[in-house]
Amino acid sequence: MFGFASVTIQDLLLAAPRLEVQLALAGIQAVIWYVLIYRILPPYISSFIRSMRTRERFLDNCARAYKKMLMLDFQGDRELLFEFAVIFQGIMLQHLVGGLLCLPAVLGCSWVPRSVASALACHGALCEVGWEIQDTLVRLKERVCDGESGRKKNPASFMAALLLHHAFSQCLVLPLNMYYRDNSYYHEAVLLLQAASMAAMVCQSYGFTLDVSKPAEMRQMQVAVSAAFLVVVWSRLLRYAYIWYVLIVNFLADENVFVLRLAMPPLIMGSLFNILVLADFFKKFAKFVLFPRSAGEDTQDWCEGYSGQKSVDQGIPAAHAAPPMAQAFEAVSGKKEI
Repeated sequence: MFGFASVTIQDLLLAAPRLEVQLALAGIQAVIWYVLIYRILPPYISSFIRSMRTRERFLDNCARAYKKMLMLDFQGDRELLFEFAVIFQGIMLQHLVGGLLCLPAVLGCSWVPRSVASALACHGALCEVGWEIQDTLVRLKERVCDGESGRKKNPASFMAALLLHHAFSQCLVLPLNMYYRDNSYYHEAVLLLQAASMAAMVCQSYGFTLDVSKPAEMRQMQVAVSAAFLVVVWSRLLRYAYIWYVLIVNFLADENVFVLRLAMPPLIMGSLFNILVLADFFKKFAKFVLFPRSAGEDTQDWCEGYSGQKSVDQGIPAAHAAPPMAQAFEAVSGKKEI
């Protein structure tokens, strides 16, 4: 019988395949990621970004990436751009944690009992569900209650892109955790859609700090863009297609009409979102690897309406001396926008 009163600590730890346990875990994950992404992490991430010597270039390129992939255009509002960039880095951490929890199951680690590895993978998938629940609630609250400011932060086009993204996990994770929790293809799908995405975004973010007018950094850009593109092609096209083909075949073989019907709409929407991501990464790959401009050519015209001179006037403090991590992450100062 359905009831949260019957849920035990052991049920939660092992992500027991019961609806009440899965719902409870999704709620717990939503609270955890809200606190982390909106309360605990922002001060540290903000400080790190402000310390970056290439902060303005990084933000300029973030703005263009968000516009192309997420349909989110800040229209030159530097303060909103900075706020979203901070939140986005926390989202990438969530994807990393969710993906890493799947590793024991995907790698078949002999020192981890199979039941525990499957439970960890289920928790990894629920990380995504919990983040998406709180993300949806936060953005709906902003649009409904925060007036023009909330609508500017969450335009209709951005909400539509989020619908394509969030539908995948919201529709599929709980049923698959209940019916296919030990399926290795399911575990790999969660790993690829979270950790692989995070790896591609890290490569892209590093590229955002580079000055391609300098030959050495142009080569670094080509490496970063190539790595990101290959990761995205593998995780969101080639392996993605094969894994979901196998899973659908499993659903059909098991005559599990319930899961099959749940799977089709989000698979279509998730694939449309993948097209947005693939298009953006391919464009960068084509620009810097297939048809690169000369390293000495002025690259300022590649920017699309963002000036790196607005941040101090709009409340983003000027950069201070970068800490060791920031210095290791960035190239030298005084670079042009790409």
